[in-house]
Amino acid sequence: NEIPIDMLYSVGLFHDCGIPLLALKYEDYNDILTQAAQNNTNSIKMEEEQYRTNHAILGYYVASSWHLPKELCQLILHHHDLDILKQNINPKLQLIYALLMIANNIVSKVRRFTEIPDWLTIKDDVLELIGLSHEDYDDLENEFFELF
Repeated sequence: NEIPIDMLYSVGLFHDCGIPLLALKYEDYNDILTQAAQNNTNSIKMEEEQYRTNHAILGYYVASSWHLPKELCQLILHHHDLDILKQNINPKLQLIYALLMIANNIVSKVRRFTEIPDWLTIKDDVLELIGLSHEDYDDLENEFFELF
């Protein structure tokens, strides 16, 4: 199941592109991000309560306006849906999602010394889909730490 590298780059670049849009529009948005980080939760619910939208929706619109493939736009829209690996969707999209979650988690561990919200909930499914054992994942994470 080969995935074009540009699809991986695109989803990596665009999945959180709604965050700077919210930061530009709302002066208090940094407070939402800080609160989410302190509670180790994603900011989606707080964004919806405060602004009646969220960064995934905005990311979807930006990706659509850049004419990214519809499947990638949908993945950007749903990148915080924990059950995406259990849904009956294109296996290639599930693989892209799994790789995105691994990348996000490793970067979070290096930058914030904590796992992404809900990592423990999705970790087993993500690693199974990718075909990584827990030991292989730990090795990958350690190699990244050594690089950065």
